[in-house]
Amino acid sequence: MSPRPAMDAEVTPGKTSELGGQILPLTLSESARQQGYALLFRGPVRSYVDSRLSAYLKYVVYGGRSVSELYKPSLLAGAFSFVVLLPFAVTRT
Repeated sequence: MSPRPAMDAEVTPGKTSELGGQILPLTLSESARQQGYALLFRGPVRSYVDSRLSAYLKYVVYGGRSVSELYKPSLLAGAFSFVVLLPFAVTRT
């Protein structure tokens, strides 16, 4: 099997020694061992470009609207409710 990043279900809390003497605070889970994985090691630091993911979320999940546009009606309704109900709350104390 070729090396790949481990998923959450494939590791459990524990200790794994690396070649440089460092200790990883994780160990392979039993299910990962049954799938044929035998080694757990720290890979190189990677940088992910998330612009494609951001565009996907904006157009597919949010329907082309920005996040501020989605929350604007809720925030306005909350502010309106606060202003309308505040005098009733103050006179009750």
